[in-house]
Amino acid sequence: VLGLGRLGNSLVRHLFLERAEVIAMDMDEKNVNAVKEHCHLAVQGDGSDMDTLREIGAGRVDLAFLCMGESFEASVLALTNLLELKVPRIEVRASDARKAKIFKSIGAHGVFY
Repeated sequence: VLGLGRLGNSLVRHLFLERAEVIAMDMDEKNVNAVKEHCHLAVQGDGSDMDTLREIGAGRVDLAFLCMGESFEASVLALTNLLELKVPRIEVRASDARKAKIFKSIGAHGVFY
């Protein structure tokens, strides 16, 4: 789960209850600390940075959720990097239909609001 605001935080907790092995990342240390007991690995870092994604093992996950709501550009970069890492399924949060269309055209497997 990249992006640990309200949505990402809730998603991590839900996945934890479902007994999923979760890797969570956010730029804000406070957000990371809020979920660290509910996931396998919680990291403060930039989800749009390829080196960081490789370091946390993003290329070995079955599913990625992009919940990075603040920066459309960062979400596009993260999506592109996850596609390059060949993540089998990538779900991306979009704030509107136009952005959802762009995410789908880049290669997102699913888009949610």
